[in-house]
Amino acid sequence: TSAGTAYRQLSKNTVSRGFQRTGTVTVTQQLWLSRQEYMHSSSSQNSQRNKCTHEPKETFSTNAINGIDSEDDKLIKKQGEIEPMDRFLLFQYLQLKEFTNDEISTRFDKIYGSVTKGDQQDEKFSQDGLTIKDSISEEHLNAFLLGRIKEIDELQEKRNSATSDDGLDLDLDPIYDQNKGEQMNYFAQLEAKKAMKLLLNAADNQNNLSNSVDKEVFNTRLTTLATELDISRSIPISASMLLVGSSVGIIIPIMPYVVSTLGLTTGEFGVVVSSFAFAKLFANLPAAVLVEKHGRKPYLVYSLLIISCGVGGIGLATQFEHLIVCRTLTGIGVSLLSTAATLSIADSSTPLNRARTMAPMMSSFAAGTALGPAVGGILADRIGINSTFYLVGGLYLVL
Repeated sequence: TSAGTAYRQLSKNTVSRGFQRTGTVTVTQQLWLSRQEYMHSSSSQNSQRNKCTHEPKETFSTNAINGIDSEDDKLIKKQGEIEPMDRFLLFQYLQLKEFTNDEISTRFDKIYGSVTKGDQQDEKFSQDGLTIKDSISEEHLNAFLLGRIKEIDELQEKRNSATSDDGLDLDLDPIYDQNKGEQMNYFAQLEAKKAMKLLLNAADNQNNLSNSVDKEVFNTRLTTLATELDISRSIPISASMLLVGSSVGIIIPIMPYVVSTLGLTTGEFGVVVSSFAFAKLFANLPAAVLVEKHGRKPYLVYSLLIISCGVGGIGLATQFEHLIVCRTLTGIGVSLLSTAATLSIADSSTPLNRARTMAPMMSSFAAGTALGPAVGGILADRIGINSTFYLVGGLYLVL
């Protein structure tokens, strides 16, 4: 196996694990994914020019060096067709944590200083003739992002070397290292254009004309981005928490009839009620460990399957032990879903909007708990007790 093939496989495994863990693409994953998008744009021409037997399969476009207008160059030139960078990806590049004005200003100074003073003009002028001081341009972002990409790649190489069992040394192939560096340059140029487009979305006309961003606009824009809510993620999670709350409340008006049918004593009924709470209590810590290890998305999906079995199984229960098992399963499922949902919301929020991001999720849980008894009572009157459990459990399964 060539060094390039080994590196690609290791990076692919890292992307899969990271995406499942957070539900978002990190800087390292974005670096790998972008490489794959432009990987084989000139592979046929390169294979004819380079007959080296150990040239990596993961070839990088070198058409620009040979004077050929490659797809990479066309994409970089067409800035109008490039989508703005994802804001969370930009936050990762900038390594922002607290999102304070001082922290953002420090990152601005670091970007501005990424281009040597000899390469910067002492003064820049806009089309109105106004002087622009201490503004970052695409050139600054390109230099800064290239440095960050190299740092990330070095860290990834070390992690891959530490976790690899085959002992492959990815630095043995000089052609691979050279082509990887060329690909990083292309990737940094493209990322710089995406980042600048994201920053200019909130800039005034003057900054748009000059294609640069000063410190004030930089601070304002990043603060605005960090304050915005991620509606695309919060709405589905809030809907899931609404279902979780309804699973708690929907059986309240029905359980007395179940107890009467099965002939349970008051103590046995108390144990059935407590089994849900105890299961949720003792499952919280293992749920946090599992969600952090395997990712948010699997438990956001499969926890509903567990809840479905727990709620629907009550309709099939014929004795006290069956109810204990069903309520325990429901408690475990609720614990897994609420933990995964909370951590997923934390991933898609910043210190500036975390409270407002958490509020819809918690309100949905409370709304489900409040509406559950009413829905359960109406369904029991209309379709029967057992059918209510089957219907509700089936809905969880479908969702």
